[in-house]
Amino acid sequence: SNTYTWTAGSAGTREFFAEVKDSTGKVVRSSAVNVSVTNEKPLAITAKSSAITITKGSKVTITGTASGGKGAYTYSYLVHNKDTNAWSRLTSSFTGSNTYTWTAGSTGNREFFVEVKDSTGKVVRSSAVNVSVKATASNMTVVAGASASQTKVGNNITILGSTSGGIGNYTYS
Repeated sequence: SNTYTWTAGSAGTREFFAEVKDSTGKVVRSSAVNVSVTNEKPLAITAKSSAITITKGSKVTITGTASGGKGAYTYSYLVHNKDTNAWSRLTSSFTGSNTYTWTAGSTGNREFFVEVKDSTGKVVRSSAVNVSVKATASNMTVVAGASASQTKVGNNITILGSTSGGIGNYTYS
């Protein structure tokens, strides 16, 4: 056969040769073919956020965890406003920090991405990390009232709670 399949068993550099023998018994060897074998895993990045829901004006920290590749890692951060389809690069260049703290300037749905670059210059981007920014919470107040201020044994009175401020849906007890 004019082909051979070799499986790399360990890291290092190998030289491969092909030898051919004709019907007269003459053998000729090829020039060396060099193959370098490394233990490197592919460069990869995962990202997470310190919160999935925040209020306008508050902060969220995005963290990237890199693996594989070669050498030291540097990071870059991006945000995509899903409501307006606007993209922003949060860092002007790659930085040595694997965290970035962002302050929410407006409400809406955001997705953050972390890019990692290894010492060979290879860049990989994380999957999206979703963060929802809600309106700033105002002071929550509640006022209670009753359908009557006086009753007889066995009669019902309805207690009513009226709430304003805060964020989201209310539950009562």
